[in-house]
Amino acid sequence: MKKLILISLVISFAICSRSWAEDKINISDGIWHGSLPISGNILCDALLNKIVIKNNKVAVKGIDIFGHINYKFNLNENKYENKFFKINNITNRYKFIYLEKENQIKLSFNGACVGEEIFKLDKQEKTFEELLSEFELSKENSKLEEKLSIKSKVLFIENKCKEMGLVDNEMLYNKCIVTLLKSFDNFK
Repeated sequence: MKKLILISLVISFAICSRSWAEDKINISDGIWHGSLPISGNILCDALLNKIVIKNNKVAVKGIDIFGHINYKFNLNENKYENKFFKINNITNRYKFIYLEKENQIKLSFNGACVGEEIFKLDKQEKTFEELLSEFELSKENSKLEEKLSIKSKVLFIENKCKEMGLVDNEMLYNKCIVTLLKSFDNFK
């Protein structure tokens, strides 16, 4: 009998501790983008497009008929799932689910207003100034500058900007090229 009680206590503690651990969610800080159109009742027209998370404080942002939406709550402090979310003065139930394997957030509404969307984390990119400071032209480059023709300078700068990983973002890539070109005496 004592063994049966002991086994049942061990099992119950194992199950309870696992369920308590699953309630604690650690979501990466950053800006999560998606496009969640909310529809249903005629007053439900809204669009949620951003979730900002910083130190387990969540802000869901978007627009509705009355203006901007900025709904805030804290993760792991209170039960955040299925609380009421106000859209155009209509209160709706929602589910905020973190999909850990995919590193995505699923936000869904049910009730008078409906909608569901997956939000994805923006890449943590460095600012243009940080990237530029890492690859600033040093005094060694000024010696090289004298030897290079204008065409080779442009090719050299394009390669530096590609090394910084700015090829995917055309605006930052062009800004990089222009900024580095200005550092050469020929282009001042």
